[in-house]
Amino acid sequence: MKRKILTRSAGMTKKQVIALAIDARSNPAKVAKTLQDRDKKVKSEGEPAIAHHLTLKIGSLVEVYAPDRPDVNGRLGRIQSVGEKTATVWMRHIPTLTMNLHTFKHSALTVVPLENEPETRELCDRITRLHQLGNLDPFEIEILNLLERATGLTPTELEYLERIENRHQLD
Repeated sequence: MKRKILTRSAGMTKKQVIALAIDARSNPAKVAKTLQDRDKKVKSEGEPAIAHHLTLKIGSLVEVYAPDRPDVNGRLGRIQSVGEKTATVWMRHIPTLTMNLHTFKHSALTVVPLENEPETRELCDRITRLHQLGNLDPFEIEILNLLERATGLTPTELEYLERIENRHQLD
């Protein structure tokens, strides 16, 4: 009898698999028939899901799940880099309003579509329009790179962005 590996996709419980294994020695033909019938009944699993870490990209907006760290748990951040098991995320330290890098396991991060955060989407669009001009001063480029890290701007940061836009006649 040709051996068949039983997996969860075979649609059998653990008890059913054990019962088949016991029957295999005494009645291999019955087991073979049962497995052939199961193959007809089992539906394909469809397209495999994309692994969580493959959805993490540099610049993506993410929500952090870190219950042991109340200062960052449930907050949004922007991905700075993605490693094999961890990702580094820019997050604002609320008391000082500074941007800090934090490293989290992939499982602690959930990608948030920009459509769900209209303010962040608008910020990204404004910065992208400026980058696309191509005639920015190197200092302006550095300022925009710093502003891209944030999920929301402070009044001072917003003023810098507006000054760059005004200098290049963008509204």
